[in-house]
Amino acid sequence: MDDNGSLYVVDNGKGEVRRHKKEEYQGTVVAGGNESENSLDQLSSPYYVFVDRDHSVYVSEYGNHRVMKWMKGKVPLKQNWSKICFSFIYIRFDRA
Repeated sequence: MDDNGSLYVVDNGKGEVRRHKKEEYQGTVVAGGNESENSLDQLSSPYYVFVDRDHSVYVSEYGNHRVMKWMKGKVPLKQNWSKICFSFIYIRFDRA
């Protein structure tokens, strides 16, 4: 949930993350949603989502073994930590 009260939901089957604003049923795709593959605008088996203070969306992908950062209106960025860990299931950020 972000500081505006929006809820972020990972849909593993569709390969997308949706943001649901208060009292909004359908939600808006904020990451992925372009079929489940491995290009930068696609997600494969997304598992965990984290939203920072700037509303950037970080998504761990089990299928692509990567963490992606999605910023509104910008090209998604791949965070390459694959040499450290093969499969990302959970991500945690320290706000300190």
